[in-house]
Formats: sequence, structure tokens, C-alpha cells
Amino acid sequence: MRVPILLLSAACLITAPAAMAEDAPQWSGFVALGGGLKPEYAGADKYEPIPFAVVNLEKGPYLFEMTGLTARAGMELVPGLYAGPVVGFDMGRDDDVDSKPVARLDKIDSGLDAGGFVGVRFGGNQYGQGEVGIDLTALFDMSDVHSGMLLTAELSYAALRRQQWFVNLDAQATYADASYTRTFFGVTAAEAGRSGLTAYRPGSGLRDIGAGVTVGYQFNQNWGVMGRLSYDYLVGDAADSPIVKDEGSRHQGLAGLAISYRF
Repeated sequence: MRVPILLLSAACLITAPAAMAEDAPQWSGFVALGGGLKPEYAGADKYEPIPFAVVNLEKGPYLFEMTGLTARAGMELVPGLYAGPVVGFDMGRDDDVDSKPVARLDKIDSGLDAGGFVGVRFGGNQYGQGEVGIDLTALFDMSDVHSGMLLTAELSYAALRRQQWFVNLDAQATYADASYTRTFFGVTAAEAGRSGLTAYRPGSGLRDIGAGVTVGYQFNQNWGVMGRLSYDYLVGDAADSPIVKDEGSRHQGLAGLAISYRF
């Protein structure tokens, strides 16, 4: 599933307007902390609890966003065009998962991915309602876990902005190269022998398509609550893996609930 680390884009979250000093903008921010559920591993049909955290800071043309275990820093290069570096932490796959055959496969260590993003924002009223965002993010393995690359295209829409409520919608698709898919969805001959799964060597291609909704409610100027639901549908070689077809599911969901604070 896309960024097992909660493939929740902070760009899809409502951001408090920057507090402007007389001569220079000041940092404004949005922080949310809570808990959620995600699949045990990419392609699993069992879920596990996880922390759910979002940090979003802005100052003039600069931004810093962290969602789960993915963070990015950006700068507005020209009005509406943003770019910057991205880092993400992948939890891998343990050998104590619910599926016994999958548990007999090689363990996938946690790893660090790094890359960058470019995005555009346009439309919307003075409160941000109606704003459309388009982002393209590329991540590369930095820790020799999968030695591969992920490329994600995302479309977001600020559907509602009110004094107390906000609603954001998003859709995305992720491409994975062969090194990535063989690590997370492949089954070697040795693994097949001890797990009972069919040997499988996937190639590169579209890994999943998905959509999500984020809803927030403000109790007062600072404190609020937000929730997130998303759904990813595995496709291509990832979906055809016996890890998914025989022991898991191509339907990948995510849910999170958190208390939020603005400043």
C-alpha cells in the first residue's frame, strides 16, 4: 500500500492562515496526534494499530509537512508552484505476521526512502475552499532494503472550508519499479519451498490507485479533532502476487483519528 506509513498527504489537510507580522510572516502551524489502523504489511488483509500524527508548518513561501513517518520541506518557487525534498520511513514486513505462509518469507527490514516533490495549487476562495492541488512525488531507497523507486501522482480538492468544519478529498496512483515489487510482492524459489506459496517474480508497473477523505472539526480557535479514511486498490503485478491473492487482499484501507491544535 502506498506509504505504509499512512499515505495521508499533509497537503490535503487544512492549514491555518499564516499569522502576519507587520514586516514579515510568522510561523503558523497545525499539529494532530492520535491513533489509527493500517494493514500489517503491503497486501495484508489483517490490520494493526499505529500512531497517527500530522505536523504542518508554514512561514511565507516556506513549508514543512510531516504525516506519519513521511516528511517534506518545500518552497513556493513562483505563485502556486512548490518543490522540495521528501524523506520517508518504511516499516518493512516482520516475520510474526498473522499469515503463516507470509511469516515464512524473508523478513523485510525497515528502511529510509528519500526523494523530492513538485506540486501546484490553484483556485479556491479566501478561505481555501475550492482549491485544487496536484503533486508528483518520487522516493528512492536509501538503505538497501528494496533498492527501488516509487512515483506517486496525487490530486487533492478542498471541498469545504467553514469556521468549524473542513473536508478534503484526494485521489492518487503509485508506480513501483521491479526492485520494489520483487521485494514486497515477490516470492523466490527458496521462499516458495518453505512457505507453500507459488514462486513469483513481478515486474515494474502501476502498484495501486486510491482515494481518501479527511474531515476536521474545530472546538475553538486552537483545538479540534480530525479523522481520515482512505482506500487503495492494488493492481498489476502487485495484485497478482500470491502474497496478495492467496494470503492477503488487494483492498487496502487506512483509518486515523486525532486531536488537533492550531497556532
